[in-house]
Amino acid sequence: MSTGQAVFIRSMPDSLTLPASQDSEVTQRRPSFLSTYSFGGAKDRRGTIDLATGQLITTEKEREDDLETVLDTSTENTGLQDLNLSWNHFRNKGGKYLSKGLGENPALKCLDLSWNGLEDEGAAAVGKALSTNGVLIELDLSCNRIGPKGALELLKCFRSNDSLETLRIGKNIINDESATAMMAYLMKLTGLKLKLLDMSDIILSNAVEPRIQEVKDLHEGLEVIHGYTDSYGKRKLVSYDMTEEAIRIMQEYCANNNMSMVDMFTKFDADGSMSVTHDEFRQGLKEAKIPLSANQIDQLIADLDRDGDGEIDFSELVITTEEKTGE
Repeated sequence: MSTGQAVFIRSMPDSLTLPASQDSEVTQRRPSFLSTYSFGGAKDRRGTIDLATGQLITTEKEREDDLETVLDTSTENTGLQDLNLSWNHFRNKGGKYLSKGLGENPALKCLDLSWNGLEDEGAAAVGKALSTNGVLIELDLSCNRIGPKGALELLKCFRSNDSLETLRIGKNIINDESATAMMAYLMKLTGLKLKLLDMSDIILSNAVEPRIQEVKDLHEGLEVIHGYTDSYGKRKLVSYDMTEEAIRIMQEYCANNNMSMVDMFTKFDADGSMSVTHDEFRQGLKEAKIPLSANQIDQLIADLDRDGDGEIDFSELVITTEEKTGE
């Protein structure tokens, strides 16, 4: 939207009375709810109904021309610097459309797109859109179902960025292999200004630690967070319980999709027996795209099958949830 222009949507009551000077045809027509204004030195134009004078635009073309002026998006937005669009469920397709707009906002400094389910293609599109942004300081793409490919493609888009200081990509589906590849790529970015790489709740093995340390040694002052953390990004001083974390992720998924745990379980249960095999449970988690690693799923299944009969009853899920989370 061009600077100095705006669109206002106003509710007009049925009892609105137009001035007596208006002709009979106008008084028989209910005015549009949309009134447009242009200001800041531009020619004073009004669309559809002027709320101050009651004057009506008489030609459709004039109204369309006015809207084109007001909704002009060809001019770059140089005023928007902080944008929070978290928890909006844009998904893959929405992320691609969103990226088109992000590319026209080169002044963005802080962008939060967490909890939107962008997946690999959406994350890559966002990264590409921001690759020419030379002032971006903080980007949050936590919990977006981003896998190994998307995470690496995202980093590649910032190879010429010399301003990004904080990158949050926690609660995504990143394994040891992809994390190692990411560290190798970060070693190539000599101009990197990154101070925090937040991979909270991404569980990596000890084999990745040397690669992480190499990156930290090269880029002095860089902090890399990974592993289990609480909701504020601070490490807990208690031992990590993989099953507890997996259950909490499932609870977050249910809350995010306005469903209960029993609703989720029912989707996994094809025959309505309230009992599923290990493979059915694993497939249900995959189809729901609940962001759990393979290790988390294996441990979760082992703990949920309390009687070892090869199936998970809903009652076992309830009991284990109460034990692990107190809920």
